[in-house]
Amino acid sequence: MSNPSAYQKPFSSIEMVMLTPQTAMGLLDLSTQAEFRNRNTHQTRIDLLANEISNGNWMDSNDAICTDEEGVLINGYHRCKAVIQANEGIWVTMKRGMSRDAFHAMDTGKKRSVGDVLKTKGVKNSTTVARACRLLYLYEKYGIQTFGEIFDPLVSNKDVLKVFDDNPNMVLSAKSIYKRQRLTRLMPPGFLAFSYYILSQKHFEYDVNQFFDGADSGDNLPGNSPVKLLNKKLVDNAIGMGGYKLNKPSKYGIFTKAWNYYLEGKTLQVLRFSENSKETIQDFK
Repeated sequence: MSNPSAYQKPFSSIEMVMLTPQTAMGLLDLSTQAEFRNRNTHQTRIDLLANEISNGNWMDSNDAICTDEEGVLINGYHRCKAVIQANEGIWVTMKRGMSRDAFHAMDTGKKRSVGDVLKTKGVKNSTTVARACRLLYLYEKYGIQTFGEIFDPLVSNKDVLKVFDDNPNMVLSAKSIYKRQRLTRLMPPGFLAFSYYILSQKHFEYDVNQFFDGADSGDNLPGNSPVKLLNKKLVDNAIGMGGYKLNKPSKYGIFTKAWNYYLEGKTLQVLRFSENSKETIQDFK
């Protein structure tokens, strides 16, 4: 006979409900009146969810809208605010009658990422493939300048998975990237796989591979080669030469600039990206 649990059985109920803008507003108002201190909400997250609702992409998950014994909302603030912003109702799982103390145990687990989903499908280098697909989504929607932002915009898992379904050869790009192991330690692998993918669609594979091989090793290249200068810049950054670390936008900026100079057959004395003067990132030619 097993030992009885030391935890009290909760008195809660679960049901599917239509969360309308009016219901969401009522839940939020009740929480305000009860002076319940929720974690901070983020407008970018609300915008993302509202966009999913408006586009008909909303899907319920195992993360329920939760209220306590007094009907006070203790989980689901972002969804409630997104429903109000989208002015459209959604079907959600609602759990009523939870202990308010349960709020402190919520959201302590790791959210399932696109990389996790792809891994269950047997995709190799799933995390890199997922990140590359995310970048491709941003690139196609906003252009190369979205990579100039320090803070990445939120993208839904569903949108990233749609990009993967439409671009399954991203797996091959990630595989090619990991043949250049030194380069993957110098640049974000997701960006490298994304770059390899779009460049391979526009140019001869030989030219693309020659560029990536040079950026990986820098071997047998003249000192004024933009690819050699890119390799040197990335290596110096990795070892802390000069006492200044490149942020991601600066890395992206010198990478695209080096490719464009390489494609045009130009030579350089210095390869730089003037972050402080707000230089824009060049699109791949």
